[in-house]
Amino acid sequence: MPETRRQSDNALKAAAARRHGSKGCSTCTKRRIRCDLTQPTCKKCEKKGLTCPGYGPRLRWAGGVAVRGKLKGQNVPLPGLASRSPEPDSDETEGSSARRGSAPAAAASSSSAGAPAASGAATPAAATAPPTSAGPGQTVIVSPASLDNTLRKSAREFIEYYDKNIAGLMVWFDSANNDYRSRVLPRAANTPGLRLAVAAISAHHGGLTFDHETPRFSEAARDACLNLIQEHVKDMTGRLTGGFELTSQSDIADAEWMLAAILMISTYEMANAQTGAAESHRMAARTIANVFGHNTQCCTRVFDFLRNQLAVFDVMATSTSFDLSDVENTVLPPPSMADGLFARYLTLVHQVTLVSRRRMYAVGDASTLAAELTPSAIRSQFEQARGATLLAAGRLQMQPSAVDSRDFIRLVDIYHHAGVIYAYRCLDLVATEHIDREASMVKLFEQFAALEDATLCAQNLPWPAFVAGTECHGDPRRQETIATLFETITDATSFSHFRDVLKFLRIFWESEHTDWQPLGRDLQQNGFRILPL
Repeated sequence: MPETRRQSDNALKAAAARRHGSKGCSTCTKRRIRCDLTQPTCKKCEKKGLTCPGYGPRLRWAGGVAVRGKLKGQNVPLPGLASRSPEPDSDETEGSSARRGSAPAAAASSSSAGAPAASGAATPAAATAPPTSAGPGQTVIVSPASLDNTLRKSAREFIEYYDKNIAGLMVWFDSANNDYRSRVLPRAANTPGLRLAVAAISAHHGGLTFDHETPRFSEAARDACLNLIQEHVKDMTGRLTGGFELTSQSDIADAEWMLAAILMISTYEMANAQTGAAESHRMAARTIANVFGHNTQCCTRVFDFLRNQLAVFDVMATSTSFDLSDVENTVLPPPSMADGLFARYLTLVHQVTLVSRRRMYAVGDASTLAAELTPSAIRSQFEQARGATLLAAGRLQMQPSAVDSRDFIRLVDIYHHAGVIYAYRCLDLVATEHIDREASMVKLFEQFAALEDATLCAQNLPWPAFVAGTECHGDPRRQETIATLFETITDATSFSHFRDVLKFLRIFWESEHTDWQPLGRDLQQNGFRILPL
C-alpha cells in the first residue's frame, strides 16, 4: 500500500475508533449525565440554559517550550492529555464540576458557543464527535473501510468543488493569484491530511452535491484530519526535545499543509455553527505560525500566504474578544505581505483593539498608546491604509469595468468607514467625534446600498456589517438593513454562524445600552463567542 494511502487509512481508522467511544458533548460529560447527542447541539444543555459546545474534536493546548536549537524559548506543539469524566450512573445526576454560566435566553440556545482555549501548543482533545445516529436510541457504526472508500471515490470531486465554490470565499478578492487554488489545492491529491480537510469542508458545504455512501462523512474526514495533525505534532515535539531543528524541506512542507488544513477545518466549524471549536483551531494555527514563522528558512511563498490568511482570521476574531492575552498574541501579516490587500488595515485595527483592551484591564502603557491614536491620527492612518489596499489591488490588474472589481473598490471604502467607526467606539471617542462618526455611518450605509452584487463579496462583509450593526442602536431602519445584509451573507456563503452574529445584534438592539462591548464581554465569559468573519 502506498505511504499516503496508508496514512489516510490509519487516520480514518483512528477517527472511527474515537467516534465509537464518544459519550457526548463535553458539557454533559462535566455534569456527569448522559448526553442525548441531538444535532447540532444537545437538548439537555438547552433545557438547562447552558451552552452546548457540540461534539467534534478540537485542537487543545498545553504549554510547551523548545529547550534547545534555534527555537529555544519558543512555544512548540506538545501532545496534551485530556481528562476523562467518570461514566454517568444516572441521567439526572449532576457532578461537582463547575458548569458554564448561562447566557441570555436568545444566546444560550446557540450552537456556536464555546470560549477560546488558552494559548499554548496543539493536540486534538479526547472529546470527539458522536456516533452517527440512525434514530432515537440507535447508533450506526461507520467502518473505516467505508470512509476510506468514499474518500478515494470522491477525492477528485471534493477538490474540484473546493476549487469552484470555496477557494474564492477564503480570500479578499478571487483571482488567478488565489494561492489556495494555485498553490495549496494541488497538494491535496498527495497530502492525506490536507485532502481530508478539503473533503470535510467540501462535503459539508456541498450538501446534496455529493452522493455519500457514508453518513456524516464530513465529520469523519474532519476527525481523521485532526488525528493526522496530532501524529505529526507528536513527531515534531519528539524531535525538538531531542535537539533537532525543524528546518528540513519535509518539516516546512508539513507546517504548510497543517496550517492550511487547520484554516480549512476552522472554516468548516464556522460553517457548521461550531465557533467554540473554530476558536480552538485558531489557537492551533497560531502556534504553528509562531513556531515556524521565526525561521527565515520556513518563510516560503505558501507559508507566508497562509500566515497572512491566519492574520485576517486572527485580527477579525480578536476584535470581538475581551480576553487580553488572546488580543496580545494576535498574529499579524508577515513582513513579506506588508504591501498586500488590507495588510496595513489589519495592523491598525489590531492596534485599536489592543489599546482598547489594555485600557479596559488598566494595563500600564494603555494611556500612552491611546494618546497616539487621536481622532485626526485615526482618520489619517485609516486613509493611508485604504490607499495602500487600492495600490495593492492595482497590482492584481483588476479590470475596472467588471462588477466584482467595482464592488471591491466599494468594499475598500466600506472597511475604511467601518474601521473609523470601530476605533471611535473602542477608544471612547463617540461623544467627541459624533459629527464625523455619523458622517462615516451615512457613507458606510451608502456603500452597502451601492454594491451591485453583494453575493460576490459576501464573505468579506460580516465584519463591517457587524460594526455597522453595533452602531445603529435605536434606529430600526438601519437595523433592518443590517439584518437583511446578514441574511444575504448567510445564504451566499452557507456559513451558519452568521445567524449567531445577527442573534447577538438583536439582543443588543433590544437592550437599553448603546455600547455593545459590555454585552459582548459578558456573553464571552458565559461561552457565547461572536465571530463576524
